[in-house]
Amino acid sequence: MTRLSRFFDLVLIAGFLAGLLFPLLVLRGHSTSVTEKRALAPLPSWPASAEELMTFPSTFEKWFDDHFGGRHRLVQAYHLMALALGSSGTPRVLVGSKGWLYYTDPNDGNNVEDYRRTDPLTPQELERWRLVLETKASWLKSQGIAYLFLVVPNKHTIYPEYYPSRIRVRGERSRLDQFMDAMHGSDVPVMDLREPLRQAKIFGPLYHKTDSHWNALGAALAANLILEKLGSLDPGIHGQRFGVDDFSWHSTPGGDLARMLSLSSLLREVRVPVIRPGRLRCAPKVPEPVLDAEDPDLVITTCRSEGKSAVVFRDSFFTGLRPFFSEHFTRTVYTTALPEIDTLEQFVRMYAPDVVLEERVERYLKVLPKAPDSSSEPYRALLEARRPRALNVP
Repeated sequence: MTRLSRFFDLVLIAGFLAGLLFPLLVLRGHSTSVTEKRALAPLPSWPASAEELMTFPSTFEKWFDDHFGGRHRLVQAYHLMALALGSSGTPRVLVGSKGWLYYTDPNDGNNVEDYRRTDPLTPQELERWRLVLETKASWLKSQGIAYLFLVVPNKHTIYPEYYPSRIRVRGERSRLDQFMDAMHGSDVPVMDLREPLRQAKIFGPLYHKTDSHWNALGAALAANLILEKLGSLDPGIHGQRFGVDDFSWHSTPGGDLARMLSLSSLLREVRVPVIRPGRLRCAPKVPEPVLDAEDPDLVITTCRSEGKSAVVFRDSFFTGLRPFFSEHFTRTVYTTALPEIDTLEQFVRMYAPDVVLEERVERYLKVLPKAPDSSSEPYRALLEARRPRALNVP
């Protein structure tokens, strides 16, 4: 064996050992993964019993799998290769055409089957929706409070043209179609934003390409429609209108879907609308304490010295809408708590709003509200409203 061959053998051995030791030498100490939106496995304590000794190897392996050095780069490389092949490395993200990504977590609204219209709501589920919303609306009306139920369209509902062509629509009606049919003829004010947003696409993108949510322009146009509707329910509510000229366009890192692929720095958003300085007349102030111990997502904004107040039961879509909505009210309470009837009563008695707005993204129509308790005050208000009145015949 020559000295040169021995040298290369030693280099090979050293490289092999370095490859084994490198992940241990640069371990990551993070407790959560922003890209994967989950808690990372914690480092297990040294086993103090025979039972803990039996489970120690598996718990240590889970910790190592989540923290070894270079993991993020390897995950990123994997997603890049999958994207180059027109595919996605996670079941939560679907790769469409022209750089569009869609949220498809099967455990969070079952978006793909909703798009295909193969996972409809049953007649019983639709009846549940109608009964609960009518119960809320009837009770709030008896309290002198305006109520509006808002459905935010799924991204694929407004931009189906970029959805993968291999996924075909099979059913005739979507869940939102079913829901609107079921609410037809009801006294509950329900807003369907689909057609106005489809028509507004000519002004520019309304949803992010690499995020599951609408952008600021889409949220602002929705705010126009919401304030107009609320004004018809309560003449004391006035809203300014926002248009395309109120925004400038910027490039930003990719959104939540890009982060799920660990590619937010590479999949940038090229056209992101940002409201021009000074266009919002009232910068919403969030009073302290911002967070409530029992509701960590509770946010209260204050803007005007006089006027109406509102409570908004919302999901993540209302985060982008909040700046445009808050400035029209003296105080707005935002909560992600599910607005079951007993929860609604608590918020009304605590904050005494003039308006209650309940917002749901389209995919969450699959999450049914709890049926009203027949002995509750809101349900009795509904029965009283439905009771036929005797005619006063002279």
